[in-house]
Amino acid sequence: MGPGSVLSGMDFSQGAIWHWFADNHAFLGPILIWLFGAVFGFLLAGLFGIFSKGAAIIRWSPPGAGVRRAALMLHGFVLARDLWYSYFQRGTVRRFLQSLYAKLTRSQSTEAPVSQKTVEAQAGPTEWPVTEADLDFLKSRMTLGDGLFKKILDKELGDAMKYYASYRILPGNKTEYKSVTIARNATAEEMTDFYLDDNYRTKWDGMISRHQILENGPVEDRRQVVHWVRSFPVPCLTDREYVIARRTFVEGDTIYTLSKSTEHPDAPKRPDIVRMDEFYSMWSCRTIKCPWGSDQPACEVILFHHEQFKIPERLARFAACKGMWGFVKGLGPYKKQFVEERRKLCKPDGVNPQPYGYDLKSGDPARKENEDPTTPQNNRTMKRVRRSAIAAAATMIVVMMKPK
Repeated sequence: MGPGSVLSGMDFSQGAIWHWFADNHAFLGPILIWLFGAVFGFLLAGLFGIFSKGAAIIRWSPPGAGVRRAALMLHGFVLARDLWYSYFQRGTVRRFLQSLYAKLTRSQSTEAPVSQKTVEAQAGPTEWPVTEADLDFLKSRMTLGDGLFKKILDKELGDAMKYYASYRILPGNKTEYKSVTIARNATAEEMTDFYLDDNYRTKWDGMISRHQILENGPVEDRRQVVHWVRSFPVPCLTDREYVIARRTFVEGDTIYTLSKSTEHPDAPKRPDIVRMDEFYSMWSCRTIKCPWGSDQPACEVILFHHEQFKIPERLARFAACKGMWGFVKGLGPYKKQFVEERRKLCKPDGVNPQPYGYDLKSGDPARKENEDPTTPQNNRTMKRVRRSAIAAAATMIVVMMKPK
């Protein structure tokens, strides 16, 4: 059988070609992205050469041979990385190294937050994960003096919001953040509903790509177990998932909201995503007199937050401190919009008849999936653009450097 007979037996119809590309997209995708970047970089190098007549760029460049080798190594490394992620789940090497380290050091301990340890020691198998022990944990945090914390920022968002944030170093070089927010024209009931409404949260927290209610408890104290997935526009950072139990307590004029990491049978751990298994975010809301002098109510929110992001702690702390004010500024307009919509249903200090998850039966597992499809798509697009840009830059270096 000759080459002609082999080719004649192959199906080159449009549908067959499309199916072939679909079956091999995992392999072809990274190669096509890098090929596009390389061609673009080659053309761009030619344009620079035309405008500068080649001399200026070569004169300003470092020694050519070493730079060319480094650029080629960069090409190969990032392309190999993309191909690896096309066929293997993210975290494979990391999990292997962690397992190897655990065997070598015989270390089986994973330290949990203080409040979680207390609950595990006291709570029975059927008890709600968030208990009064966690409330005592929050109250103990609120008695700590400001001298233990280092200030991050102290700013105002016009006459709509005041925000103060600080942090302290916990044992093991972990970080706990504290913030005090004063929101104008809002009550404790309204701010509690605002923070607990995950549908609304996706409007001001752009990193939440998926969220779901796993279980609903009594609506009176807002017991819920929810599942979040956070996606990041950084190519080297894997998505993070959270399984969070939460509950509110009311004492006098203060509403305490407690949320922390837990486990749930409807959200088993997956090998392709990083589980945030050490997390708590707890806050108090109290209606106060408006500090801007108006007759409108204001709400003071005191929050304590900790999570192990599973990257170097100094890097996580740096990112949190630098991105905090931008995050808060994005929250402000949506808080106002949420309060206006809620006041159409009840009084400012009244009980919301339609809180988040109200239409789900108490005690039943809930599969109310909510997803913002634009967030993960935008993140994937940004990662592809970055990979193409790296390929273009590396190709320009290879073309424009003159070996010596």
